Amino acid sequence: MARKPAPGSGKTKPAAPQQQQPPTKGAKSAACATGSFTDQQLAPYLLPNPPPSDLNECQIVYHPASDRRLVLVVAKDKATLDALLLRASIFYENPDLQNLYLDPTQFATAQAERGKPFAYYGHNFPLASLAKFLMAASNAGGARGLTAGETHLARTLTTKLKALSSSGRSGPTVPTLADSYLVGWVNGDTPTLQHELHHAWYHFNAGEYRAACDAALASLDQVVRLQVRAYLRGCGYCEAVWADEFQAHLCCGDAMVLGTKRGLNDPMAPARTALEQHKEEHGAGMWFGDLGALAQGEIY
Repeated sequence: MARKPAPGSGKTKPAAPQQQQPPTKGAKSAACATGSFTDQQLAPYLLPNPPPSDLNECQIVYHPASDRRLVLVVAKDKATLDALLLRASIFYENPDLQNLYLDPTQFATAQAERGKPFAYYGHNFPLASLAKFLMAASNAGGARGLTAGETHLARTLTTKLKALSSSGRSGPTVPTLADSYLVGWVNGDTPTLQHELHHAWYHFNAGEYRAACDAALASLDQVVRLQVRAYLRGCGYCEAVWADEFQAHLCCGDAMVLGTKRGLNDPMAPARTALEQHKEEHGAGMWFGDLGALAQGEIY
């Protein structure tokens, strides 16, 4: 799952627009797809539209240790990152909107109905899901089904990286490598990069590592385990991904947001040590490398 603000974590969050009220009598009517919201009410929820210079400034490259299986997207700011990846993330993992294509206006309406925008610091998903999103957009509106940011991403992945392939204008878009994956973050945001790389590590290391994550979660004291599950549930994660989210938060040192304090009596210390040891034994050093340099887009 993409890295989202933790419930009650105290971390700085992007300012959310105030909850929108239904239009007053005589207000301008919106299109049918926007329900009871006017264009003015939807405006704060529309996807960012960064200039081409900001899109061109993004780095979209392969992770140097991934054998062309992990795509890294480094954006200059959150608005640009959202323009590139937000709709694809919601399509991939939102429990209410999963695999449902929404055009930009419908997407804004979905946020307005929540009374707040979808807030993501980083993104992670298989390229197979992105390909599915791109096909849904194409079927819905052709080239107009994608925003400028999404078009830039798709073009780069198809023509430059060759990570996606298509059999023609009407043919299916598919990943070149079936298990390829993508993570994205804002330039310089090392904690988010670390979190997203843990999801990629989990994705590519099915079997032993996933079993170790299940065992680490099961090894916690019952009270602590219930606190962890309550936190993950509060983030909106379905139970199927709890082990993945647990290992990402745990290995990134997010003990505080999981309801515990890291220190001599940290009840999560044995679980954290077990996962760190497993990663070290299986070559994670090459995978995570110099996180600070990687977060700054210094990718070679």
